[in-house]
Amino acid sequence: MNFKLTNSPSAIIGLVVVVLLGLVYFFFFSGPSAPPLSATSVAGSQAEQNFAALVTRLSPITFDLRLLSDARFASLTDLTTPIAPEAVGRTDPFASFTGNVSVTTGTKKAGP
Repeated sequence: MNFKLTNSPSAIIGLVVVVLLGLVYFFFFSGPSAPPLSATSVAGSQAEQNFAALVTRLSPITFDLRLLSDARFASLTDLTTPIAPEAVGRTDPFASFTGNVSVTTGTKKAGP
């Protein structure tokens, strides 16, 4: 057989594609090696169990809403700067100019 692998770029590309497809199949379609994690797992060490017990004893977080009715809060002023509307540009800024177009007004000039 007079087939040389080094002189045939399509054979090399084909071999690379076959190897890549084999790797994709191996990594994505093979079964999982470990069982999936369970959401009902129990804390293993004593420290984890103590932490879980402390978390269940915490009181819910509450917010003091008296701040919103305070006179100092009500006296705060808004410092935003209004944004003035701008003129709209061309519909397609990357389109080429056809004819004589005035850049300042965006209208076609009459004449040649």
